[in-house]
Amino acid sequence: MAKHYRVLRENRRVLVFDDQPGVLLSTAVRSPGFTPPTHAFLNAQALDARHENALAALLLQAHSVAEFIALLERAGFVVEREEN
Repeated sequence: MAKHYRVLRENRRVLVFDDQPGVLLSTAVRSPGFTPPTHAFLNAQALDARHENALAALLLQAHSVAEFIALLERAGFVVEREEN
C-alpha cells in the first residue's frame, strides 16, 4: 500500500505525494490534450506555484523517495506522512 505525504513551507501545504510511480501534476494551467509527465517513484501534485521550481529541482536530484524526503528537509521543507 502506498504511503502518502504532505510537504509544508511556512505551515502551508506546497506538495502532496505518494511513494509509488505515477504522474507529476503542476499548478500551471494545462493546455488541451496535455499529458502530465510520469515519474519512476512518485505520484505528486504541486499545490503552490511559488515553490514548484525548487521542488522540481530537488526531485531531479533524488534517486528514491527517502532521498527526496531528505533533500526536502535539508532545504527547509517539513515532510509529514499522512495516515490512510
